[in-house]
Amino acid sequence: MAVVRRMTQERDRALKSLGGSSKAAAMFRRREKSFSYIQDHFDELMEQYPEHWIAVCDSAVVAAALTLPELEQEVESTGSDQSEVVVRHLTKVPQVNFF
Repeated sequence: MAVVRRMTQERDRALKSLGGSSKAAAMFRRREKSFSYIQDHFDELMEQYPEHWIAVCDSAVVAAALTLPELEQEVESTGSDQSEVVVRHLTKVPQVNFF
């Protein structure tokens, strides 16, 4: 039972850090929508941003750059909530995504 209690406490802390369960659920829905946008529009995005890093939020590209540090600066300058931004490198080279 101690393990279940600890896991419940960790879940509650995580949800609190995200602003509560309803805000966390909304964030995950927005991120899922952005993941789908990238997948559904990959060819168009590749044509417009070849070999670029892109940041997508609410099914829109909010920043694009050739390097990840440049992208991070761009995202910060837009005021986008970084926890809700999906970042991908657009390349024709096969990739494995871990997150």
